Amino acid sequence: MQRIYLRFTSIMMLALLAVTAHAQSSSDYSHGVEFSGNTAVLWFRSNVNTTWVDAHYIHAGSPQQNLRMTWNGGTGRHEQAIG
Repeated sequence: MQRIYLRFTSIMMLALLAVTAHAQSSSDYSHGVEFSGNTAVLWFRSNVNTTWVDAHYIHAGSPQQNLRMTWNGGTGRHEQAIG
């Protein structure tokens, strides 16, 4: 699971930079992974106007997964459960 987190972090930062025309700082967003049993929830919270967030990850040698993260109004962030 830590391997997923490291890849998620790298990919999310690259994706964010690739789709924006202006520089981003760590105060513009936060992100992370929460674990529960065999499930990991990738999350991304933006402090600037963000319409959508995509997660790209590779799990245990499988092909790359490309998923649109879902907005969770209860937590105020985009989330994607994987497991």
